[in-house]
Amino acid sequence: MQGKLSDSESDRRIAHFPSVDRSGFYGVNEISLLHFTGESDLMRHRLLSATVLAILATANVAGSAVPDPEGSDSKSTAFTDAFGFHDPMYIAFGEGQPAGATDKLNFAKFQVSFLFEVVSLHGESPAMAPRRGLCIAYTQTSYWDLESRSQPFFDTSFKPAAFGLYQFLGGTDLSWVERVDIEGGFQHHSNGRDGLESRFMDTLYLNPTFVWRLFDRSRLFFSPRFWTYIGKSKLNEDITDYWSWMDLELTWRADFGLQLETHVIPAKEVTTFDITATYPLSRLWRPLNLYALINYRDGAGETFLQYNHSQSGFIFGIALSR
Repeated sequence: MQGKLSDSESDRRIAHFPSVDRSGFYGVNEISLLHFTGESDLMRHRLLSATVLAILATANVAGSAVPDPEGSDSKSTAFTDAFGFHDPMYIAFGEGQPAGATDKLNFAKFQVSFLFEVVSLHGESPAMAPRRGLCIAYTQTSYWDLESRSQPFFDTSFKPAAFGLYQFLGGTDLSWVERVDIEGGFQHHSNGRDGLESRFMDTLYLNPTFVWRLFDRSRLFFSPRFWTYIGKSKLNEDITDYWSWMDLELTWRADFGLQLETHVIPAKEVTTFDITATYPLSRLWRPLNLYALINYRDGAGETFLQYNHSQSGFIFGIALSR
């Protein structure tokens, strides 16, 4: 899943696109859960809590600045406007039977993702102008065993990135399309482990997105992503055979809110198919700024520790962004 054009066309915030790791079902039927000591789990929970609190504190402080004659309020507004969602933010739940387990286990998968526009090249009225600039982003995806005694996070992905974005709006020069975004940059992807469980890869990527308006009732997005590996750990040298070097994404979004997002990731060993349906719950109750989410995935494993294992299944959840 990935963020697209805002549901409100007047909101032209920075477009943001997917990382190599997709949001879908974690292949628990092929996964051996990792069991940690109580102390290790406690440290993980503390680290996660500290991260969330730091994010909330930053947003609260930046968003509650008091105006003064020197214009600090406008500076604060510009600072907070540079923040945005990057990849989708959600929590979803599924059920499966990991390798070696005698019973099915309930698990949760959640993701947080932010970006910050370091350099803005779109002028002082970004709401009406095409977005152009340089950005940094951070995405973290965790997989949480909800039934084991210590409820460990059995894998986590850390994905910082730096990229440039250049956006074209439809018009005289682009009459055949409503909008075109060109995004490209660098992404690091690791699982934060050491020893035999340590995995990482570094990639350079290019991600154009083309947007068409269909019959004044919906939009169609075509967003192919291509990447090349510039670094890998020795324990996942064959990852290209499973995670490929491209992701072909096609997304349809209706004006009434429903969105269907599909990914096809062709690779040497397996072709991965991923489809996600989301619907804004504000259509049912206006104050509720969340999305209902259902996802089906079939193909290669999503995490570094199990990228070469097959997986398939559904997850259901709630998203803050899509």
